[in-house]
Amino acid sequence: MPVRHSSVVGGSSAARVINCPGSKHLLAQVPIPTNRDSFYSTEGTALHTAMEMLITRKTTLAKLEGEHVVANSNEVEITASLIQSALMPAMAYWADFLIKVDHWVIEAEVEFPGIKGAFGTADVIGRDDRENITYVSDWKFGAGKGVQAEYDGIPNEQLMFYACAARNTYPGMFPDGCRIVLTIVQPRARDNDPITSTEVTLNDLDEFEDGLEFALTQDETHPGRWCDFQACRTICPHHTGPLLDLSKDTYIPTLPGSDYMPTLLKILEAAPIAEKLIKEARAQAHLLLAEGSEVPGWKLVAKRGTRQWNATEAELPKVLGVPKKDLYDAVLKSPAKVEKELKKKIPTGAAVMVSSGTTLAPAGDKRPAISASPDEISEIMIEVLGEAE
Repeated sequence: MPVRHSSVVGGSSAARVINCPGSKHLLAQVPIPTNRDSFYSTEGTALHTAMEMLITRKTTLAKLEGEHVVANSNEVEITASLIQSALMPAMAYWADFLIKVDHWVIEAEVEFPGIKGAFGTADVIGRDDRENITYVSDWKFGAGKGVQAEYDGIPNEQLMFYACAARNTYPGMFPDGCRIVLTIVQPRARDNDPITSTEVTLNDLDEFEDGLEFALTQDETHPGRWCDFQACRTICPHHTGPLLDLSKDTYIPTLPGSDYMPTLLKILEAAPIAEKLIKEARAQAHLLLAEGSEVPGWKLVAKRGTRQWNATEAELPKVLGVPKKDLYDAVLKSPAKVEKELKKKIPTGAAVMVSSGTTLAPAGDKRPAISASPDEISEIMIEVLGEAE
């Protein structure tokens, strides 16, 4: 599987570049650690490699279970859960895909036209000669927020980048008048369909090529979905603006007054932005320090330690002088875990949904408003004010 990435613009950065051209200047001011690969991105890379092995018949699903696939210099075990939740649905899509196409290429490095140094790796390009349809598909193996082939009528920019680059690299797969179907295959998408598609034309590709090339000459910034997971959020005025306003002399009055509620609402409004910025800033600082860079005023320390057994399970009864049964707790499994293991729904009445308490949500949240119990009010007061001495 190709691992090169364009430093100019590629599939993964196309949405950011075309929608927020000025982000390139912001990113240049942020010290990017050499390794930002999370467990999830490493797992996704491993599953991409596993799909390539399956498609090219270098292995089978049965043989893959328990095998370790190298990704981002790490080994990822292909578990039964990953096979069932990610690879099997992707292979089902692939089986249907093969019925529709006459020829195809996978993991193809494609060069974007008109922009020197712009390239990417298209997961799947297929061609149906009879119906004059060209397919461009992309595997997404993340288990989080769903990625869609289209957002409010706008085709996914990553897919558009791959389609334009594929047309430039494989012109024979994009003949005159062809229909172009763009597809995202994300078996573990949260709150979204696992397979989404949209159709575009050759003219749409022309317009996208012009738009991306023009965007590289611009400097304005615009916030949107393309900001997710971008390091430049920490210094972008669209995201830090409310924090800068709050950082001057703002406080929450300790006694009710005319300025209490407006100040509280202002801070609540800024809280989601602040939480994301803090999370990203901590991640960047952690990675920089882990790689040996200096972050003035900060250092890495060991987390709070917990005692662990040094003797083996077989040795412990003898070492401690107690029966083996005294070393274990029998814990009832949760309804969700039992349901997952049985692979069937629990009978109605055997389990009920019980909330763990209350939480703060915007007024527009779809859940109904409720009141907190006296016991929970006490817990909230303890959390805010601390235990009484």
